[in-house]
Amino acid sequence: RMSVSSTGIDVTGSVTADDLDVLSTTSGTSRTIRVASTASSGDNDATMIISNGGSGDAMLRFDYEGSNTDRARIGVSSSAQQLEFYTAGNNQRMLIDASGNVGVGTSGAPSFNTGSGLEIQRAGPATLRIEDTGSGGKPFEIYSDDAEGYVLNGRGSGMPMYFKTVNQLAMTIDTNQNVGIGTAPAVKFDVMTAGANQWYIRNSDSSAQNNAIVSLRTGGYSNIALDGATVDLKIAGSSKVHVDSSGNVSVGHTTT
Repeated sequence: RMSVSSTGIDVTGSVTADDLDVLSTTSGTSRTIRVASTASSGDNDATMIISNGGSGDAMLRFDYEGSNTDRARIGVSSSAQQLEFYTAGNNQRMLIDASGNVGVGTSGAPSFNTGSGLEIQRAGPATLRIEDTGSGGKPFEIYSDDAEGYVLNGRGSGMPMYFKTVNQLAMTIDTNQNVGIGTAPAVKFDVMTAGANQWYIRNSDSSAQNNAIVSLRTGGYSNIALDGATVDLKIAGSSKVHVDSSGNVSVGHTTT
């Protein structure tokens, strides 16, 4: 069943079975199979090859001795050029395809509309969870759910959410759900830019004008109200300039 030559050891199993068992029947002991190159110099590789034939699989399988239970497997199915991970029998949980893409819960190689990388699928919310396990760390989840939609979820309290571009802070959502663009928010929606401070609400209809609403005052507010029929320039909620649907203008009241 075993022969030794100048090139190594060949286990043929031609007598009873094509297997090699390294067993211990003594409680509390362990067994190890080692493939190593012990030379201290030179390009010395150590390789274990698991080959399949025909439509068979090449797998490294983890069982529980005595029950022959297929607990987990790592390997390649048939002629596929991808590394597959299984648990609890023949249940594929993850794969790395020939291009290096990673699929978790996918039935085949990951598929992307744009780019490549990581795909997560499952029946129910498909979630990517990131967590700093330090004393002040909190979990953050990104998931897709047919009941909720597409969700970014900061699970811990006391931590704001930041959005950066080119390593520069672009937007903040603080712990009170205030939103700040270009600044730490002091109110529900706070926008600040260098130079001309303004933000736009625009109609995509090519026949409509681009309308800008600007608020720069402290201790009060001003705005332009557009309802499709009239235009109001308001200060502290009171109309100061009113334009009706005919283009008539009134100042200090809404009657033209």
